[in-house]
Amino acid sequence: MKLLRKFHDFAPWDAKGIAAHLEEMEAKGWLFRGTDVLDRWEYVKCEPRTVRWAVAYAPSRSNRRLMPTEAERDLEAMCADAGWEKIAALFKFHIYRNPDPECTPLESDEISRLDTMNRSLHPALLGQTLLWGAVSILVLGILCSALSEELLRYLAMPALPGAILFLLWLIFSSLIPWVMYRRFLKAARSAAETGLPCPAVTGWKRFSRCNYAIMALLLLWILGAGSPLLILSYAAVLVAAAVLRRLLPRRISDEVLAENLWQGTLAAVFILLVALNLWNNLQSNSPKREAIPLMAQDLMDTAGMDLEQFDLNGSDAPWASYHDYWQAEKSMAVSLRYEVFDLLLPLFWDSCEAHFLESFHTVAARDGMTVTEADAALWNAEQVLRSAKSGQEQWLILCENRIIQLHTSWNLTEEQIAAAAERLAP
Repeated sequence: MKLLRKFHDFAPWDAKGIAAHLEEMEAKGWLFRGTDVLDRWEYVKCEPRTVRWAVAYAPSRSNRRLMPTEAERDLEAMCADAGWEKIAALFKFHIYRNPDPECTPLESDEISRLDTMNRSLHPALLGQTLLWGAVSILVLGILCSALSEELLRYLAMPALPGAILFLLWLIFSSLIPWVMYRRFLKAARSAAETGLPCPAVTGWKRFSRCNYAIMALLLLWILGAGSPLLILSYAAVLVAAAVLRRLLPRRISDEVLAENLWQGTLAAVFILLVALNLWNNLQSNSPKREAIPLMAQDLMDTAGMDLEQFDLNGSDAPWASYHDYWQAEKSMAVSLRYEVFDLLLPLFWDSCEAHFLESFHTVAARDGMTVTEADAALWNAEQVLRSAKSGQEQWLILCENRIIQLHTSWNLTEEQIAAAAERLAP
């Protein structure tokens, strides 16, 4: 038995379009028999014939019900008496087939059909819109809350804009189907009341393809950590997949082979891209044991000391970078730690500056340190704050586009301060 499995994306309210498509497929020799676990439509090879297909909506149907309701059984029995065989039950509607091309239409009253369709689709579409909108707004709120608490770390993440845009797009794209449905229903009712044919559903496939492409790009942006090169490569893959989708049916006469080749190639490429992204993220998130801008060796004699050094939280984006450097002896007798934050977005500068100032004064008050002003010219900065006590110091340097916070486990000399300013100041 030869099977053809294809992904389709019809609007749930496009009853006429679904029926016309199934009639066209059977005229080509492909009989629709239902959907598989991946929601692909399955067709069985058959003799080409002219038949009639129809879509009937079931307002009492629930996605949580495994057994048909009494109303559904009555509808099925009534359709069977009229020669209509039920083939499948999909999202809020049933698909029927009649081998007689001259049969009586399944539903002759267009206004009644639209009312039944609305009773079936209205709660489902509205529920989906509210659910996706509420979940997206909730996650966006959580992300904004995290931003307010750890603004610096998140601002320097290249994937942050992709995550925010993805959530905003989810909210926007959840509203579009609802708006399209309401517009279609209004136009269809107006046509039915004036005796005109039901208007065709337009714009749905274009929206659906754009929606999938935008969501795929945003997801790959998030996975790819915002790398422009990776994003361009993903966009090229999507364009290549679209071209392949068009060319394969023209080059390969066997529809089943062409469809399987396209789906298999797309799945393989997607799995490969995800694997490469995961590997890239693991590599970029691993501790870095490379040279750092300022080391204890630059400030003192470290002969005989067993020092380790890391970039604890290193992240770079075109608009910001944040690095938390640390170097210490295993016994912690000598410890040097400093944060360097560069920001090219004036909109967030005041928030970042306030975050550092609050953190600086909180630590100084907790450790009983005295805060004093230091020489800003040495650091090429607008303001420099220093807090110190015996065996410990903390510095906050506020430059034009850079903020530096420095901690040492010893008291710096004038020469050491000058050396640190030379390596860290912009």
